[in-house]
Amino acid sequence: MLAKSAKLSGYTEFDLDDGVVVVCQYYETRYSWGHYAELAVNGVRVGNYKATYYNRTWESYTYQSAVHSVLGGYFTGDKLEGLKAKADELGGAGSRRESKRLDALVKMAGIIGTPDTQGRALEVLTGGAVTLPDDWDKLPEDEKRTRLDKVSAVLSE
Repeated sequence: MLAKSAKLSGYTEFDLDDGVVVVCQYYETRYSWGHYAELAVNGVRVGNYKATYYNRTWESYTYQSAVHSVLGGYFTGDKLEGLKAKADELGGAGSRRESKRLDALVKMAGIIGTPDTQGRALEVLTGGAVTLPDDWDKLPEDEKRTRLDKVSAVLSE
């Protein structure tokens, strides 16, 4: 259960199987943040899981650890593995949509501005996860464009 002082935001629902639903939310407290998941089977809440983080989480998609954990607290064997696979499929689809959205925003920055504008947009939109090389300003414009096109190809996959 979450502390009363926790601020909840976001809402993602994983409809995994007939009557099996995992509802996830992001929470934040004074010292940490995390993901909260509730499992319902046939409309009855049967479990919950709270994943607390102090640093960045490295999941394939948002809520992956919480979803897998709450499912593992109730299901076992092949049923558990099947539900995890379905959750991963649903969560991965959201990641692909985000990549395509990011690619579109970076391309728009290139249309509006120069390769430098596009490169800076890539840094900002990825929250610093992608950074331009130290020698970026010294590269010829065609080399910058070639590199940005390669990034765009990866994002649009």
